[in-house]
Amino acid sequence: MRTCRSAVAAAALTTLGMTPGAVRAAEPAPTAASGPAAGASAPAQSAPAAASAGWFGLGSNVSFGSWSDWFRLGNWSGALGLDVDDQRQKVDSPDSAPTRFGARFTGASLLLGNEGFYVIDPRLLVGRMGVRLRSDQASTDAAGATSRQRARMTDYNLDATVLSELPYVTTLFANRAHSTSTQALGGVTQVETANRGITFQLHENSILRDREWLPYFTAGARVLQERVQQQTRVSGQTFSRDDKRDLVAITAHNGGETSDLDLSYEHANFSDFVSPAGSYGDRTAGLRYSLDFGPTLNRRWDAHVKYYDRHGSTSLTSLSADTLLAIEHHANLSSGYAYQLLKQTTRDGSATVHSGSAQLQHTLWSNLTTGVMVSGVRQDVPGGKVASGSASLNFGYQHRLPGQGQLSMALGGSYGVTSTQVPAGFVPVLDSFYTAPPQFGAGAGFLLRDANIAVDSIVIVALKGGARVPTAPGVDYTVEVTGQSTRILPLPTSAVIMPGDQLDVSYVYLVDPSVKYRNSSRSFSLGADWQWGGVNYSHEENQQSPFAGQASTLLLDVRRDTFRLALRQGWNELNASGSATVMNYSDTRYGYRQTSIVVRADYTLWSYLALSASADDSRTTYVRPDRTTRTRSLSLSADWSGWDGWLARGYLSQRSSSDTQSVPERISEAGLKLNRRWTKLNLSASLALGQRERGPLRTQTANLHVAAIRRF
Repeated sequence: MRTCRSAVAAAALTTLGMTPGAVRAAEPAPTAASGPAAGASAPAQSAPAAASAGWFGLGSNVSFGSWSDWFRLGNWSGALGLDVDDQRQKVDSPDSAPTRFGARFTGASLLLGNEGFYVIDPRLLVGRMGVRLRSDQASTDAAGATSRQRARMTDYNLDATVLSELPYVTTLFANRAHSTSTQALGGVTQVETANRGITFQLHENSILRDREWLPYFTAGARVLQERVQQQTRVSGQTFSRDDKRDLVAITAHNGGETSDLDLSYEHANFSDFVSPAGSYGDRTAGLRYSLDFGPTLNRRWDAHVKYYDRHGSTSLTSLSADTLLAIEHHANLSSGYAYQLLKQTTRDGSATVHSGSAQLQHTLWSNLTTGVMVSGVRQDVPGGKVASGSASLNFGYQHRLPGQGQLSMALGGSYGVTSTQVPAGFVPVLDSFYTAPPQFGAGAGFLLRDANIAVDSIVIVALKGGARVPTAPGVDYTVEVTGQSTRILPLPTSAVIMPGDQLDVSYVYLVDPSVKYRNSSRSFSLGADWQWGGVNYSHEENQQSPFAGQASTLLLDVRRDTFRLALRQGWNELNASGSATVMNYSDTRYGYRQTSIVVRADYTLWSYLALSASADDSRTTYVRPDRTTRTRSLSLSADWSGWDGWLARGYLSQRSSSDTQSVPERISEAGLKLNRRWTKLNLSASLALGQRERGPLRTQTANLHVAAIRRF
């Protein structure tokens, strides 16, 4: 067996361009105690083994006699950790006694890791591994009911790379990790993730280049299994997640002197153990191609095709394709031509959108820019279609002003015709992508892109890895409708939607069942800008009117005027900026005036102390209907890098919103973070206090986190 293992090892080393003798020469010579006794003969080798050793340049006296000849450990490291999280929450309501919630998590951990272990030679197989032993204690107190839990967990991480310096690189990995996090306004999230898989990378300097087949070809493949178990508690609500995703993905790229081609394919099966109805499988395939051509490479063509298929309780098939041709005719003349296709199919039917455009842009004397564009869109929906075409002409002018200023002026207009033939009057939108705001509450939300949306049709799904987690109105979000616009307001008490989450939003919006109308617009803007500030005014008008004999109930005439003043200045250690905006909006049904002020200042008091402050105030007064809304925010922060490695950050903030048609809301937060790092010891602590007042309901929270890590 020893002879066979030596031949295999020699073959592997020869593949790497070296001989086993070179490796052995770099190792310490055996001592008398560990080597053969004086005068003893080496073990005899069989003829095939000797032939193999000679073929790969192995001397007859070279062998791998113990596991240490095959496996070498890298650098060891370790850490001892202790952390404590304490959360308190109190909810005051005039209709009931105060509700209290408390949670404390205490954890101790031991981490051991080895970085750079290898088999025979680092160029053959190199990797890292680690294990963390953790003991957690958790106690919760909700409405007088106390519960305690104790858990022992083992986290691990292992990854190994084979042939890292060759064009064919394979990596195997497996890991598991636990984490606990708290939110400033309440909420505790516990997550356990486990991943295992293998990846393969083919680099450009492969045999494909040696044979002059595909000299700039790269490819990759990965097989992955991911398991996520999560539990989130917020204001008495509990969200549980337990799912597994099996994934196979392949990518390829081929480059040329003037072109690039990318191919991708992904197949995944998602299993939801909490709600089996949420399980599904999906496939995604994509192609992207770009080409520079023409006598001076002044033309570029880009094309992208993507296919997506999801089958499960919510089945969806989607095909999208878009292409763009850009031509630089001269240094001051260019044109572009684009086409997009989107087709989506569900159990309820299919919808197809075709859109195309052509535009021409010319620049005269580097001051006057002229743009012409024609475009058309056709949308086929279940039971009908919507078609539109338009043409636009725009001018832009720039000129220098005294004092290193810049004058900007723009003028434009468009004319289009739209025809709707949708007897039901509903146009569906499926899985439109949005991102949740970074903060919740006090009017924070996002606008949906279409107008006249049927509120009852809105369905929001939170995307968490492979999981598609459904949400509920009134529990996870509220809907605010203003005129034709619809805004989604995530609730701070949601256990599903977290700040920054990716969301899929589906809905239907209303159109006139059968109408043909013209749409004309014109706009004008004038502004001047200097280093210390600037001023800008813009005017927009849009008119929609049906042709003779047509009737409509959804068309609008819109007018918008906006004035903005900005100031900015820096004085040594102080940088300050501010802006004021006034906007008047009116349409056929309602109108409003919105004024907003934004101020920010940063001041470096000393080299180790920096202060920041920001404030904004926005007020909207509606003419039709009679309504006033207002949002305000104020934040102060200080960053201190003190003596002997101490770091500290403190902050105060308050956000509020008021509406004459709903209850007011105010959110106040304060926090302090401390960190001190020695050579091998790191201490950190944070304290966060929060209060949310919504009408007569008041929620107070306090979060304390302390952690110590000793490395060795």
